[in-house]
Amino acid sequence: MARVYTTPESSAEVTARPAGATSQDWQLAEEIRGLLTADPKLGNAPMAAVVNNGVVTLRGSVRNEKDRERLRQQIGALPGVQRVDDEMEFKNLLGVGTGEAKTY
Repeated sequence: MARVYTTPESSAEVTARPAGATSQDWQLAEEIRGLLTADPKLGNAPMAAVVNNGVVTLRGSVRNEKDRERLRQQIGALPGVQRVDDEMEFKNLLGVGTGEAKTY
C-alpha cells in the first residue's frame, strides 16, 4: 500500500516507497501527489491519498461538491486507477461542514 500526503509540514509524509508497496502503486501515488499539489485550490489543503492495487482512497477536506467531483474525475482518469474511494469531508473557511450549525 502506497501512501502519499500533500501537506509538506505533515510528519507522516512518505517520500520513499514504503515496504510492501508495489512500484505501480507508488508511481500512481506520486502522480496523484503532483496533481494535488499543482491544483491552486487544493495545494494547501490537508489531503492524503492511499493507493492499494490501483484503488485510490482520498482523505482530507474540500470546500464544495464541485472541487470534490473535479478531483475524483482527475484522479480516476489517471492510467492504472481501478477505482476512487472518496472519504473526503466538506469544510468551508470557517470550518463548518455542509448541513451543520454552529452555536455562538
